[in-house]
Amino acid sequence: MATELARRAAIALDNARLYHEAQEANRLKDEFLAIISHELRTLLHAIIGRIKMLCNRKLNEVRTDKALATIERNAKLQEKLIEDILDISRIVQGKIRLNTRPVYLAPILDAVIENMHPTADIKNIQIESMLDP
Repeated sequence: MATELARRAAIALDNARLYHEAQEANRLKDEFLAIISHELRTLLHAIIGRIKMLCNRKLNEVRTDKALATIERNAKLQEKLIEDILDISRIVQGKIRLNTRPVYLAPILDAVIENMHPTADIKNIQIESMLDP
């Protein structure tokens, strides 16, 4: 009887551990989805902002070209983000290997700042950056 009680206690402990692990995995999944949703929405917001600027037809040729370039860049970034999500799936499935390399942040930060300009303009916020390439 003591052996059976110990076996059942061990099963209960294992079930509790598995339950907590499942809860943590679910929390991490929710956090991941929130981050991905934010990133996709940010890129889409920049695209929509530029499209609205183009629809108002109040841009000169230079600003129009810049808006179109921003739309293209953000669409490509969104495509890259989606590819990265698919890569994560492939990594989890063991179908891909990572090759690491240095990343120069200045161009990335410049792109982020450029994406923030429509929102900053609306809120009368001036953005300046001084990045050492």
